[in-house]
Amino acid sequence: METQQTYLPLGTVVRLKDGTKPLMIYGRVQKLPNDKEYDYLGCPFPEGFINPEKSFVFNHNVIDEVIHEGYRDEQEELIQQLLLEHRPLTVGEPVKPGEEN
Repeated sequence: METQQTYLPLGTVVRLKDGTKPLMIYGRVQKLPNDKEYDYLGCPFPEGFINPEKSFVFNHNVIDEVIHEGYRDEQEELIQQLLLEHRPLTVGEPVKPGEEN
């Protein structure tokens, strides 16, 4: 995957490295109860959000493929600036909520 300088927009569908199921991004800059932060929150595609146990937090570097990129407009560009000021894209491994260390 090419180097990404901004967060992917909501609605983007990705496949993670070693992943078998596409995920749709529906959240960004996620902080778990243990204070760990992740770039994205995703749910299985095409099913969508089922429950928190079927959601996944992951960082940008574990994305293997962008299958479909979500919608971008002026508001998205503004939120991109705010997100990157708060937290640049990072590295890490995917975990399911509740399985974090």
